[in-house]
Formats: sequence, C-alpha cells, structure tokens
Amino acid sequence: MAQKTADIIEYLTVVISCFARHYSISTGKAYAYLKKYLAIDSIIEHYDGLHTLSLDDAVDFAAAVCRNNGGKMV
Repeated sequence: MAQKTADIIEYLTVVISCFARHYSISTGKAYAYLKKYLAIDSIIEHYDGLHTLSLDDAVDFAAAVCRNNGGKMV
C-alpha cells in the first residue's frame, strides 16, 4: 500500500507539472486550480487507469474534470 501511495504522489507531481507547462502557468497555480476544481481527487480516484495513458491524455482528463466542476481557466 505504501508503494502505491508513493507511485500516486509521483504521478500527481508529474501531471501537475505537465498541466502547468501546457497552460503556461506556475506549478503552484496549477496545483491550486486542479485542487479547487476537484481534478486532484479525480486523478487519485482513477489512477489505476490513468497512469497507463499518455501524460497528454492525463492533462486533458484533468482539464475536463476542472471544466465539469466550474473551472474557466482551461
């Protein structure tokens, strides 16, 4: 269980960084946005499937979750 938690944290770190780079924002702003619009929770919930996809797909997933929860930035 501890290894899976570490894997999820590492994956979240990479996805946040990719999201920030894709939208030309800081990683801190990306984290706050993804947290506010529930994408962090969704990435954790769907980690088992998401981590098998490309990082571009993960960024698209996160953006869609944010839009579905009221996010307007992306």
